Order: sequence, then C-alpha cells, then structure tokens
Amino acid sequence: MVQEAEPITATPGLIEADVLCIGCGYSLKGLDAAGKCPECGLSVAGTLSLDPLPLASDAYLKRVHLGLVLAFISAVLQIVVGQPAGFVAGTFIGTSSGPAGSMAPRIALSVAVAISPLVLCQCLSIVAWWILTTRDRELNRYGERVLRRFIRIVLVVTAIWLPITVTLHIVGAMHQLPSLLFRSMPYANSVIDLVLLGAWFFPAMLFLRKMALRTADFRAARRARLLLWLAPPIWIAPFAWPIVSDVIFKAGWLLGTLFIFVLCTLARIVSAVAYAAMLNWLRKDVKRVRASQRAMMEARGAPAEVRA
Repeated sequence: MVQEAEPITATPGLIEADVLCIGCGYSLKGLDAAGKCPECGLSVAGTLSLDPLPLASDAYLKRVHLGLVLAFISAVLQIVVGQPAGFVAGTFIGTSSGPAGSMAPRIALSVAVAISPLVLCQCLSIVAWWILTTRDRELNRYGERVLRRFIRIVLVVTAIWLPITVTLHIVGAMHQLPSLLFRSMPYANSVIDLVLLGAWFFPAMLFLRKMALRTADFRAARRARLLLWLAPPIWIAPFAWPIVSDVIFKAGWLLGTLFIFVLCTLARIVSAVAYAAMLNWLRKDVKRVRASQRAMMEARGAPAEVRA
C-alpha cells in the first residue's frame, strides 16, 4: 500500500511534519501555520508555499532518492572514466594529420577509447534525470512543473541524438570519409552537443536548487547557484576544440596536450566533483526526510504495510 502524503497538521493550524524554514533551517514542527519563524521572522506560509519535501508522499521521495543515487553514480563515472577517456581521445584526434585515410586508425582508436564510457555515463544520466523529474501527484503548488517538463523534453531529444552522434563518429573513422566532410563533422556535433548541454544544464541546476530549498539545505542551494555561472565556461571550452586544435598542436604537441588536460579535462573534473557532491548532499536530505516520516508514522502506530 502506498503511503499518502503526510498531512501538514493533525491539529488545525499546527505543523506536525518535520518542516525546516527556508530562511534559516529552523524546525517549524509544532508552530502555527499562520505564524512566523521564531529564528528569522520569515512567514511559515512562505516555507509551506514551496511544498517542503517532508510533506511529499513516500512513493515520490523513494523515486527522487533513486534518481539522485543514479545521477550521483553517473557523475562519479564521468569523473573516473569519462573525462580521462575524453582526454586520451582528444589527444589522438588533435595529433592526427594528413588525408582521411591516414587519420582513420587514430580516429578509430579514439572512438574505441572514448565512446563506450561516455555513452554509458550519458545513458545513466538520462535515466537518472527522468526518474528525478517524476511529478509528485500529492503536491501541485510547487512551481517546478515547467522546469520538470522542459528537462524531460531535452532528455528525449538527447536520447535521440546520442546514437546519431556516435554513428557519425564511427562512420567517419571506419569509412574514411573525404577530408572536408570529416572535418565538418566535429563542428556540427559540437554545436548540437553544446545546445543540448545548455538546454539541460540551466534548468537542471535551478531544479536542484529549488529541491535544496525544499529541504532547507542551504549548502546545496549555494552549490547549485555557484555551478550556474562557474560550470558553463568550463564545459563550453572543449566544444571549441575542433576550431582551435590545429592551431594549438601546430605550436607544439606538449602545448596542445596541456591545453586539453587543463581546460578540457582537469577543469571539467573539478566541476563534476562539485556537482557529484551536491547530488550526494541532496540524496542524504531525502533519506533523512524519509526516515523522519517513517519515525512519525511508527509513533502514531501506523500499520506495517502502510509504513513500507
């Protein structure tokens, strides 16, 4: 039996759920819903208007927790496997020269090294965010509906584009397309990848920031806001690689390799670590909320099948 959303009050006007003030994190449990937070003076109604996660159903929280876990695993894989593979592949591509035929072996090797782990991370991230943006049927006031729907649209488009871009890379490597056509492919892929990344990234960070406020996790909310302006230039830099690679590698192989490592790998790893840490904080928040809900139901003597 699915647990219903926990009522805000058992006694009219009093908050019985473990809701934290979005202004300071003070527990509003036992306070009048029409009153103010005794710690910071923010109206209790202002917090309740965000539909705090302690008021959500356990079924919804379970899916959100699963989505956060999968997104965290995807971010860790991106750090441990995806970025190093991208660095190796970028080095192979950047140092390739000559007609299409002579480039084919190195390009094929870069595809073999980079495509598999990167596709795995991307697929896992798509699944994670699809679960994470599940609609809560119990709480409808919260203004994340537009963000949730937009993110899901981008996920669908990304899922369609992913096999296309992989195919383009493999075809370019194995079939030795003419040099002009092959050289044009990275530009087209970069533009489309950049558009899709931006279309997902900004609403996703806003979504996570609002989720952090719903649990009064100000550390996670600040991290989401930081990533909103810090991560874009870091992640945009590698997309300029098809344009600048020839120029940089002509200046020297060592200079080109350092450019890839610092701007296209190391900086992205740092931002990915910050993103993964934020997901882990939110995961712990949701886990805490679920534990609090279950403890409250046990205290009320709810049947075991309801608590499950």
